[in-house]
Amino acid sequence: ARSTPNGIAEAAAIPDSVKSTYATFTHKPKTQMDVFEVGQVQGMLSAYDDALDAWQSEREEFSALHAEMINVALTTDVTTVASNNFESLDRVVSSYAEVTNCGDVDANDADIYGLDRDAAATWADATVNHNSNTNRSLTLSLINTLPRDVFANGGTPKVYLTKHDTYMAWNELLQSNQSYFGEKPYMATYNGVETVAPGYDGGFAVSTYLGVPVLLSKDVLDDSLGRLYCLDTDYIEFRVLQPTKYYETGIDISQDIWANGKVSDKGAYETIGELVGLGFNRQAKLRDLTT
Repeated sequence: ARSTPNGIAEAAAIPDSVKSTYATFTHKPKTQMDVFEVGQVQGMLSAYDDALDAWQSEREEFSALHAEMINVALTTDVTTVASNNFESLDRVVSSYAEVTNCGDVDANDADIYGLDRDAAATWADATVNHNSNTNRSLTLSLINTLPRDVFANGGTPKVYLTKHDTYMAWNELLQSNQSYFGEKPYMATYNGVETVAPGYDGGFAVSTYLGVPVLLSKDVLDDSLGRLYCLDTDYIEFRVLQPTKYYETGIDISQDIWANGKVSDKGAYETIGELVGLGFNRQAKLRDLTT
């Protein structure tokens, strides 16, 4: 790639061509499955007045649990290799600098999709603003490095993600400067497809900082304050091979006793997909924070 204009003189020779180098990486969809089970006696008691409907209760509980566990996987620390779980944002938004300077990150921790990120700085590095695993005070100056880095690498900040404690500390910094979070409707998109047709109100109201939505998750990694991510979602996405699917052995236990190997009913929620990072340097992370 070029970093300067390539003007040529009148009637000059045609410049040499530039030949791009392509890198490849692989990602295979992974399966998350959460299974619950209700025994025969408890299932039969559910039919009586004032008794807990165990099957319905477990089905609702595990529906919420399945979604939460996907969120937990997506917000897991860079130091936890994904293995059979979905990759995490903290691992996608990592770098050679984080591996070599932060004592909590070991060699190979940040390697992802078959890419080596502990040998040298490469195109596969995201932007990580760290303090060598030593917590420092959150400041607006630190926060503002994130969108600048995303813009500098050709991206456009689409969303911030952080934890509630960081959001509250961030809000206090703004109030001390007589500034406040804005608010606007935020509409989720999937691979560029809007969930509501144009011209109709949709989405949900979220806080914004410099026009960029701020989303919160209780599962974001906490150093002393939660880490803060600035993401260009054109270059990072959760690719779904199979949307969440529900299975059950059947309401009549007697029909499934041989298949189950026991006198009980089972239900399960299953999702198949993977978190895929594309433009790594268009993603930024702020870590090692405290109040």
